This record gives sequence, structure tokens and C-alpha cells, in this order.
Amino acid sequence: MVNPIPLVMAALRAPSGDNCQPFRYRWDGHALEVVHVAARAYHVLDSGHHPSRLTLGMILESVAIAAAAQGLAAHGALLPAHADAPWLRITFTPA
Repeated sequence: MVNPIPLVMAALRAPSGDNCQPFRYRWDGHALEVVHVAARAYHVLDSGHHPSRLTLGMILESVAIAAAAQGLAAHGALLPAHADAPWLRITFTPA
């Protein structure tokens, strides 16, 4: 059984490329979805959302560490970057 609260907390604490935390998170019962919020990412340094894309790796690494504490392995899948759609989907399996 996956406890999503520590996973989401780890995702929230992950550093972001331009320090604006431009994501929101959804738990669907099986996976953690990471959705880009363009209004939060609006910054002179966020040309082409490159810092936001770098942040996805930081989120995945932070969530993977938190998942390992639950005996789980985290598996990230990058998705096409569309408004209001997840950019990253993280699933979990027993480690």
C-alpha cells in the first residue's frame, strides 16, 4: 500500500529551477501526476519553460527517495507538455 502523503510532501519540497514551484500534484490512487501551472512559472528566466522542465528531474529524485523509505521504487514517465495535463507521471512498484 502506497502512502501518498510523504511522496507529495517530498515533491513539494523539491527545488525548482527558478524557485517558483510551478507545479500542482494529483494522486489518482496509483500514481502521482505532476501538472505544470504556467501562471506560477511566469518569470523572466523561464524562457521556454526550461527551468520548469529541469524541475521535473528534481521532483522525481525527491519522490524516489521518499518512496524508498516505504520500500517502493518510483518510475517516472515524461508526458507531452500540454496545459492542464500532467507533464510527469510517477508510478510505484515494490522495491
